[in-house]
Amino acid sequence: MCDNRDVKFVAPLRPSARMGWWIGQIVSVDGRFCGVNVMWAEVAEKKPSDIIYSTSEYVLEFNSSEEAMAHVQSQIASQQAAAV
Repeated sequence: MCDNRDVKFVAPLRPSARMGWWIGQIVSVDGRFCGVNVMWAEVAEKKPSDIIYSTSEYVLEFNSSEEAMAHVQSQIASQQAAAV
């Protein structure tokens, strides 16, 4: 994972404590770490303005931002349904 950074988007396996679910584009790879530009965060005011770093074990990779967003939206819907 995190190999073809020009066209890959990622979403976390679990929501982050600070910004919840998020999607981003891979902008760099340094060893095990992927540099990610966060494009959208569930808690918008907590979206970082800087690049964040993650290992590939903690993110799912997608070919488009639309695929990543669809995945995240399904995860949010599942959480909301479970909370009811």
